[in-house]
Amino acid sequence: MADTMHETGSARETTPLTLFQQLSYSSGNLSTMLINQIVVTWAIYFYAPSEQADPSAGGVKVAIDYAPVAMLGFAMGFGRLIDALADPLVGHLSDRTKTRWGRRIPFVALGTPFLVLFFIILWRPPVAAESLLNALYFGLVLGFFFFFFTVVVAPYLSLMPEIARGNTQRMRVATLEAMFGIVGLLIAAIAAPLIIGDDFQFMKMALVMGAITLVFFYFSIGFVKEQRPDTDAPPPFEFKRAVAETMRNKAFVSWVACLFMFWIGFNVIAMSTPYFVTRVLGEPESKTALYQGVMMILAVPMFAVVYFAGKRLPKKILVAGAMLILTLVTPLFFFITAVPERWAGTYALALFAALSLPVATLLIMANAIIADIVDLDEQKTGRRREAMYFGMQGLVTKSAIAISAIVGTQLMTRLGMTSAEPTGILLAGPFCALFTLLGFVAITRYP
Repeated sequence: MADTMHETGSARETTPLTLFQQLSYSSGNLSTMLINQIVVTWAIYFYAPSEQADPSAGGVKVAIDYAPVAMLGFAMGFGRLIDALADPLVGHLSDRTKTRWGRRIPFVALGTPFLVLFFIILWRPPVAAESLLNALYFGLVLGFFFFFFTVVVAPYLSLMPEIARGNTQRMRVATLEAMFGIVGLLIAAIAAPLIIGDDFQFMKMALVMGAITLVFFYFSIGFVKEQRPDTDAPPPFEFKRAVAETMRNKAFVSWVACLFMFWIGFNVIAMSTPYFVTRVLGEPESKTALYQGVMMILAVPMFAVVYFAGKRLPKKILVAGAMLILTLVTPLFFFITAVPERWAGTYALALFAALSLPVATLLIMANAIIADIVDLDEQKTGRRREAMYFGMQGLVTKSAIAISAIVGTQLMTRLGMTSAEPTGILLAGPFCALFTLLGFVAITRYP
């Protein structure tokens, strides 16, 4: 069926997006992935650096332990909890908003400067020494950062099901979003560590990455128009009923259960990567770019595989396959200490490379699946509730990330995070596998 008609049966039509509009809208995902990945990978490490916490450059101290790792884990969990709770609230508000510019675009336009501001000041703790005040500051600033992340990203993502109708156009836009997302992850994985360098230039990195985030979020909304609301549609649900109706959708429940398990496991891997590189492999911080970069670079050609497979196979099958790959590969991180030292780096690179296919699959399928679920809900309720679905998805997945921040730091603190005793770092792999296996079970129940 032509892309101009909503393939699942909606009577509403939309003008097909031009290639330029598809590219401009999708480019916003670069900002989404970039700024989030930097915080996930580097924020805790910045406040509690490697065990060589006092490297010198010309006798000048350039790295400081600002707060204990365990406290930072709870602070990160607090920030993610704020993020999670904001998602359904922002989603509900966006679904009910009526302005001349639409329901979604005003949130992106007004929220982006605040998002960038709190991202930048995150890297300027108040005390230049280990302090409880720094941990409190970390949690407070993260709370504001993640709140505005939700204000911007939830409405941005909610635009996709509205402006891209039909499976063909959605797969195309979802693939472009994933490609820009990978570019954002590559910048976070390669450019950010190079800017940080061995002399810890985190503020310089924050200013550069904040500027990139600002530019691409504004570019994403500059050339697309929201659809006019359907005047014949029933009135929006009140908040409590909107949440209840969303969670009655069995397809949605099985999907977010899968994502919940994925993010608990995979975020522990992401958070432990700088420690894995510096303390297990004995490499400098800048080498983190190499190990994360190989996964992101190899994910690019995997997009073509996932895109064409997604036109022939159910999305459920592709996601299930991705979860199984993660379940099989990530436990192998634990055994790197048994590999001869001269091969340890190659072994680690091979493991990160093996993650490229499941990462590519999740990046493409996440938005495509939720768009299908929104269509199903419209058939049942007569209402378009994109932002509520993205908001509830955010509540569940970000709660998972909050849990993983606490559990991951506790693993390292209690079981070892030094070169002599790295067990807490190494257990990130098996921990991830346990939860991706549970995610595989959950996605098998997706219709």
